[in-house]
Amino acid sequence: MLSLTRPVVFRATTASIFTTAAVLSKEGLARTATVFRTHTLTQSTSRLSTVTHSTIRPNPSSSILSPLHRRIPLKVSVPLVALVAGTVLYGTIDSFKHRTLALQRVLLAAEAVVVTGYDYKLTLSYGSRDLKAGDPEDEQERRRRKNRLHKRSAERVMTMMKRNGGIFIKLGQHLASLKYLLPEEWTKTMEPLQDRCLPSSMESIQGLFLSDLGQPLSEVFSSFDLTPIGVASLAQVHRATLRDGREVAVKIQHPNLSEFSEIDMKTIAALAKFIAYTFPEF
Repeated sequence: MLSLTRPVVFRATTASIFTTAAVLSKEGLARTATVFRTHTLTQSTSRLSTVTHSTIRPNPSSSILSPLHRRIPLKVSVPLVALVAGTVLYGTIDSFKHRTLALQRVLLAAEAVVVTGYDYKLTLSYGSRDLKAGDPEDEQERRRRKNRLHKRSAERVMTMMKRNGGIFIKLGQHLASLKYLLPEEWTKTMEPLQDRCLPSSMESIQGLFLSDLGQPLSEVFSSFDLTPIGVASLAQVHRATLRDGREVAVKIQHPNLSEFSEIDMKTIAALAKFIAYTFPEF
């Protein structure tokens, strides 16, 4: 970087020259002073301009403009890369997709059961501390609170069963029949699972025909009603017409039943042990 003191030194030198030139004629002195004054001003302005541009010129190695500081933060880039990689694997590798869906089913079931267990423990232990034992009004309020607890717990579990489908629907149907054992809120909440099951998508059914028969629906039937006439926990029924004109009823097992039946049964067994451990009196 150029020094700002040089113009000052140059002026001092110029002043010495002026003193030495005092013996010159008046005209020569004036001419000399004009030349040196102009030269000094030009040099000072040039150097100051050089210093100014050198000072404000961006430094490529500066930490402010360094590419390292312009990159995406690590806490953002890592989840982003994981999301993109997971999406690609989910759409291209069947085994990865199967494991992902299986994990999702396990987590849904575990969440519903664990939250319900915690809700029962908390409500039964601390939810009625403000009520007096033996007081008729307080006892009635205690029953209302317990009924609300049964109702929201049953709805939480039923929502999980409808989302997972398959064996969980069959379990819900079984719970609806346990009127001699479970509270009324539980059995009534589970009743819709007996005749209002969710149907499998047509995409999954078409995939089932391709994998089992090696043919699409259009080659097996001349017509196929996409709306099922009945849906149960394990299968659904469709109207269809064969190529020879015969009308038939086609009963199709839910495609995800065989895919997830093993993991679903292990999940239900594990959650049953959790319930037995958490509520030994039940």
